[in-house]
Amino acid sequence: MNFLPNFKIDDWFKILVLLGTTLIICSIFIPVNFGKPVDFFLLGFGLLFLGLDTWYSKHYRFQELPATLVEPYVSFQVPVWKPTIIGIVFILLGITLIILAILSFFGHLNIYR
Repeated sequence: MNFLPNFKIDDWFKILVLLGTTLIICSIFIPVNFGKPVDFFLLGFGLLFLGLDTWYSKHYRFQELPATLVEPYVSFQVPVWKPTIIGIVFILLGITLIILAILSFFGHLNIYR
């Protein structure tokens, strides 16, 4: 049974998106015995933003190798990471939310008053 036929987990950043979304949904609906739900909510959003940034900023570039005796040319795709302003904002937001979640989880920051 394939729930998401177009969602192939073939890159590491798609796992971050899936894990972040799962943490957000679980922090809303499932009570936890350790930590606070807001910690897992912030961690989920941090992972989601990091995964979305890498997914958004990943582009493919075609590269051709010079001709050889066997083949006239070889063309292949090379993944290139080109962050835009939105990508940089997603990175900074994701890292900030993960740091806030870790500090709140260990009691150094009191977000949930």
